[in-house]
Amino acid sequence: MAHELKPEQTELIELTQADRELALINEKHDGQVFDMTTTLGRASIVAARADYRKFWVDLGKTSKTLKAHLNNVKKHIDTKTGELTEQAKAKAEPFDKKIKEYEAEVEARKETERLRKKGIQDVIHALRETVGLFNGKDSAEIKDGITKLAAYEVDDSFMEFKEQAGNALELALVDMASLLDSTLKTEQADAARKEESERLTKQKAEQDEREAKLLAKEEEAALETVAKDMEKEPEPTAMRKDIETAKEVLTGSAEPAKSVLCEARFLPEEYDDAPLSGKLQGIIDIAKSHGATVANIELSVLEILVTMALEVEAKEGGS
Repeated sequence: MAHELKPEQTELIELTQADRELALINEKHDGQVFDMTTTLGRASIVAARADYRKFWVDLGKTSKTLKAHLNNVKKHIDTKTGELTEQAKAKAEPFDKKIKEYEAEVEARKETERLRKKGIQDVIHALRETVGLFNGKDSAEIKDGITKLAAYEVDDSFMEFKEQAGNALELALVDMASLLDSTLKTEQADAARKEESERLTKQKAEQDEREAKLLAKEEEAALETVAKDMEKEPEPTAMRKDIETAKEVLTGSAEPAKSVLCEARFLPEEYDDAPLSGKLQGIIDIAKSHGATVANIELSVLEILVTMALEVEAKEGGS
């Protein structure tokens, strides 16, 4: 409530008394004619000036007195208004406290409601993103995820979002079922490829084993044939030992020597009646013509056998 000054207070402040005093002086001297040629005239004008001088001197004193009084009044006003303000604040404090408590409760309820809605929306978002969490997983993990998802219940705690949550759950189950179907097809295709690869690997291993056994038998038969051919011709005991030694070397030798023995099986018919030296030389020639790489020790043995066979043939021919 605003406080207004009373009229008498306004008049005091406006110095209404001084106005009246000045008006009386003016009334006394206004229109007065002063004859400066006479003593009375000069005395009258001096008296008029003295009235005005006295007025403003007295007014100055009054002003100082009023100002001092007003300063005291101002201090009193400040003190009094301060006391009254504190009293009013003390009275209003319980009201203010109650209002603030109510406002805090309202804000707390708003925050609780906001968090409730956010929590529900987070769950709905998680349901919508479920299928993304299972991308790249195997079918067993996806099936487990579907089982857990199907067991999830959208209850009344979702309140106004229950329908929205139910739709998200239903769509998540559909997406998971689709993912499971595509994953099963991929796994079946991968399993089929793996099975075919293992079958081909096993088949090749079996074929390699059969070929190795067949090659071993062919090499053994070739060695036996060479040995029989060597037994048909009379040879000194020393040469037979060297031939047997060569046979052992060739039997346990590396792959290049086996390649040479294989070629011996396919000697042209012209070598059928050839002596041992001729057959051995035929083996060497055919192996070299086919670009076979034979270890130095095998070539040396064959060349020694050829030389020894030629010597035997020469001796037999001389006798």
